[in-house]
Parts: sequence; C-alpha cells; structure tokens
Amino acid sequence: MCSIIGSFSKAKIIELAELNKYRGTFSHSISLYDPEERAIFYIQRTFGELNYDQIEIPDNMYCIVHQQAPTGEDKSEANIHPAETNEHLLWHNGILKDYTIERLNNRFGLTKWDSQLLLQKMIADRLPDDIDGSFSCLYYNPLERGLFLFRNALAPMFIDNQMNISSTKFEGSKPTKSGVKYAFFPEAFVLQPLTYFETVNNPYQIS
Repeated sequence: MCSIIGSFSKAKIIELAELNKYRGTFSHSISLYDPEERAIFYIQRTFGELNYDQIEIPDNMYCIVHQQAPTGEDKSEANIHPAETNEHLLWHNGILKDYTIERLNNRFGLTKWDSQLLLQKMIADRLPDDIDGSFSCLYYNPLERGLFLFRNALAPMFIDNQMNISSTKFEGSKPTKSGVKYAFFPEAFVLQPLTYFETVNNPYQIS
C-alpha cells in the first residue's frame, strides 16, 4: 500500500503522516506546490520513514507527501513517487492488474512500473477510463499548470473543507467520489468535477 497526503500546514502533514503510517514507510517523497505559479518547484525522494524535521513549508505553499510500501519487484529510488515524465507528475496509491500493466507497457514501451504507466496513460488520454486495478491519484499537468485528483472505487481519498487530503479517513473529512477527475485548487478551496469514468471490474460495488 501507499498513501498520499497534502496540506498547507506542517502540523497537519505530521498528523496525517502518522495516521497513514500503517500503509507503508519503505520510502517517501516531499513535494511543494506553488499555487501562485501553479507549479511544483521542489521534490525530495528518500528511502525510509518520513523525517518531520525535514519538512519546511513556505508560506502559501501546498505540501504533498507520498509514503510508499512498493508492491513491484523494483524497489529502486527511480520508483519513488511521484512518477515523472516531461514535468508531468503522478502520485499513485494502488496497484494495477498484471494484464493492464502488460497492455500499457506494449503501448508505451517504457517500464513495468504501474504508476509510470498510469502517468503515460493520463498524458496520452487524460482519463484512466480502461484501467483495471486500484488507483487513487494526484496528478500535476504542466501544460494545464494545475493539480488533478481522481480515483476509482477500489482506492480511497479523503478531503476536508481546508483542502487537506489523505488516503486514510481523518476527522472532518469526507471521501471524494470515485470515477471523477477533479481539478484541484487548494488555495481557492475548490475541487471541481471535470470528467467521469467507470471503475473496471469492481467486485465490491462500492463507491
């Protein structure tokens, strides 16, 4: 498992990181999003548990933390989130089915890392409309200069009215809707539905 958390507040990042520890601490990353520039300007990728003393969030910056328990065979630093291609970034919680990984690998010919392949799918098609597996993602698109949230019914994402996000439910939060790609403007307290997709092979019929 993995976890994605985000906040303008260091105290909230620490609270949510502690809450999500059970989802894995093999590696982690810290990223900073500048809402004024609508750009990611800092990413630190590191093995091991998150060191809270290393977290510094400048005023008005949104901090994104990914904690990872990798599910694939490759546990190298290259596979620490976010996946990255030409400044496109994807933070992913979940795991894709083997046949989906093979199909995407045949199409894009890049890697067996499911998160990287899902990023390539988003760059090419803008929607995870035919992806079998579980995924909850935060996506940065440099061409649109913005953040996007989306998940299917098999992976969680929670948000509160302060735009704090977490893979684990926290006080005051509610789940985002599955099958929706949202434009995410944390500085404006806006989560705007853009487009919709179906969960492929949902055995639980939950949303």
